[in-house]
Amino acid sequence: MSTPTLGLIAVLDTSTARNVQYDASQRLLELLEEGYTVYIASTRTKLSPDTYDKCLFDLIPEEQFFTANPAMEVGHAKAEGLIDLWERVLTHLGIEIPENTSEWGRSWMDLRYIAQDAGITIK
Repeated sequence: MSTPTLGLIAVLDTSTARNVQYDASQRLLELLEEGYTVYIASTRTKLSPDTYDKCLFDLIPEEQFFTANPAMEVGHAKAEGLIDLWERVLTHLGIEIPENTSEWGRSWMDLRYIAQDAGITIK
């Protein structure tokens, strides 16, 4: 798996990338039309490329999907599974993750802000 050069990159969650009707969202289609390389970071542990999520897999290569590790907790902002998910996304994109110096710990939202500060479009 090659690491992309940082250009026009967006990371969407499945709710933003897919409509409830199982169609690609307008936002996803706009980003693709504008030339973005789109990655999906899903809090779900498994996607359904043949059914519910087919509309995404029809547009985005499978290696650009990241899902939560099913062996890890994902129920809150500081859940290890969500932090792991975003750490894998940032590492794949070649974005350095600074040491966490917060006395309150790190959340997955902190990692999204790191991606955003590096020029990644989030949502």
